[in-house]
Amino acid sequence: MPLQMPEFTQTKVVVGLLLVVGGACKSSTSPTPKPSVAATIDAAPLPSSVASAAGLVYAQVSKTNAAVPQRYTAPLPSTVEEFERFQAGDARFPPATYAQDAICLGDAAVLGNVKTAVKRARQQAAALTSAYATLIEYCTPSKAYCEQALRWISDESPVRNLGYHFLVQCQDPGAAAAFAAVPAPAEAVVVWHTKSYSDTPICTQRFADALVIVAAQNLDVQRNGWQVDLRLATNQLAGCSAPWATAALVAAHKSARGTNKLVIGLALGRASAPELKAIYAAACKTQPESADCGRGGIESRNALVDPPAPSFDALEAVIVDKAKRDYVRATALYDLAARDRKRALDVLQKVRRNEGALPAELRIAANTITAFRDAQAMLEDLQQLGMAGALAAGDMRRGVKGLLIEAGRVHHFDPETGMWPNHHDSLLRALAAMDSDGMNGIIFDEIAPPVDSEDPYQLVAYVNGHRYTTQAQNFGDWYDVNAAVGLLNALAKERNIATRYASLSQSSGNDAYVISGPEPGLQALFQRGLLQPSDAAQDVQDAKAVERRVLDKMVAPAAQP
Repeated sequence: MPLQMPEFTQTKVVVGLLLVVGGACKSSTSPTPKPSVAATIDAAPLPSSVASAAGLVYAQVSKTNAAVPQRYTAPLPSTVEEFERFQAGDARFPPATYAQDAICLGDAAVLGNVKTAVKRARQQAAALTSAYATLIEYCTPSKAYCEQALRWISDESPVRNLGYHFLVQCQDPGAAAAFAAVPAPAEAVVVWHTKSYSDTPICTQRFADALVIVAAQNLDVQRNGWQVDLRLATNQLAGCSAPWATAALVAAHKSARGTNKLVIGLALGRASAPELKAIYAAACKTQPESADCGRGGIESRNALVDPPAPSFDALEAVIVDKAKRDYVRATALYDLAARDRKRALDVLQKVRRNEGALPAELRIAANTITAFRDAQAMLEDLQQLGMAGALAAGDMRRGVKGLLIEAGRVHHFDPETGMWPNHHDSLLRALAAMDSDGMNGIIFDEIAPPVDSEDPYQLVAYVNGHRYTTQAQNFGDWYDVNAAVGLLNALAKERNIATRYASLSQSSGNDAYVISGPEPGLQALFQRGLLQPSDAAQDVQDAKAVERRVLDKMVAPAAQP
């Protein structure tokens, strides 16, 4: 439900809307509110040299004096019943999406509130720990988050158990050492390894010992809130040919009961030891209709191998083929340049002669391989622009955008949320986190329109005793990325922060990219054609049009013979 925001009578200050894309400067079609007394803070015009290349959006923002609503500093739920009300939007608690994002971003205050809530839970501590673990199930944890979780595992129970639940999201050396140590609960060890799943079999004695312990437990009963994927864990260890791994799998199967025993048996299709093959064959005889049987065991990524690298001739054929999609041709050009830059430049010259103007992504790839002799030169250039930080290595195949994603300068996301409300506030937090020094201390909120309404959203930012508000277009279950980017740029400008944000062009409306960095660095990348800004609102309209065409084809009556 929408938050009830207090009314304010303080003077409003307007930050104007400026949209600069490809050299065309457009003012907003919305009427600019007239300030009552105070002076207007306008978005200053960009120099012509910048306007010819950069694409920056500044939102029209109203500013009032206001404190952060009390619910943002309220205690988090300390009972399961309170947690259910918290998830339902009870205004006595912080918004659930805010708490979720703040936890994953490593906000010390919110993490401290989680710890306090679990300590107060007493008999419900295990259930409440499991509930809080659901908040961070799909988050990308920050360094601060992982450091806090590591500290918690040295605490007393139930904080220690909470620490392990949170630490399973982390894949850094600290987490690896923690789950290799004997004090880690067996369930936590198995869950962490299954979350870090890869094609490479997991061959550690600690994992094998933990799997034996977990296998004897009933899958229908969670222990301390852990939910183990026993099938996947067995398959991971089954790829290890060490004698102790084989012994552990035999012991796990022997100690398991009922469903557990069958799950382990069916997951051994990858194993090579005769005794494990026999267990697998017996399980498949019991349940021959299982998808794990009759096709060489579990059909998964384990059975896949990387295909041979395409030949230079094959890559060239893709690059010169105008019928291929833009990003496919660009990817082939990057690949060829990484292996033979001279040949890539020769192919590029041929394409330019035949086609003249190149499509967007191929043009960016062409500019990139022309500008840089190799990935190291590309990395050094980005570092000089203040864009790549301490990133140690690069890959020419990923291009400038891929390298900046790795450096934390580009946020890649799906602009179609598939839900209502869209939670622009969550997007704003993710984008602001790319500049954790300059944009810290801002509380973002979203006031959603009624369901099925075409009314706009209200995006809100609280910072330094002020409340900033701007409108976001209602695109249904799609973000208004321009509004989010524009609000951040307006805030950065008023706070005299060098960072700016821009939406980048993409090959599909279901992939959105927003870049952040010092404005001169962004301008240089745009001017040199190494990145291309885009109008995110138009990208959404184009993607929705494609959706409509696809749906129309699906529901169209079949053609008569």
